[in-house]
Amino acid sequence: MTTSEKYVNQKHLLQYSLREQLVHGMRVSNLACGLAKELGLPEDYCYDMAVAGMLHDIGKERVSNALDEDAERLIVEEIHYVRLHSQASYEILKQRGYSERILQTVLYHHENMDGSGYPENL
Repeated sequence: MTTSEKYVNQKHLLQYSLREQLVHGMRVSNLACGLAKELGLPEDYCYDMAVAGMLHDIGKERVSNALDEDAERLIVEEIHYVRLHSQASYEILKQRGYSERILQTVLYHHENMDGSGYPENL
């Protein structure tokens, strides 16, 4: 897939282009690093938040490949797969030796204060 091609399947919720994903990653990276700096956290922590922000959705590709294999998958089932992307991102980065702080940030980036997030509803 080129940066301008967009994954679009009318039977699925996922619609994205590589360019959109890169821009999203850069924005999250800048926000996470900026927030960490604003909180007065050490420079190495700020750096890790920037890395985690850039890479937090890397597992979406693995999840979208699984969806492509079953063109008849229902949208409700697809939501389950979408919710797996943070775990997939964690696993990809763990295999590549990223720090535990980055791994934990990526894994839990969809958790909510009220426990309604995922992957663990913390």
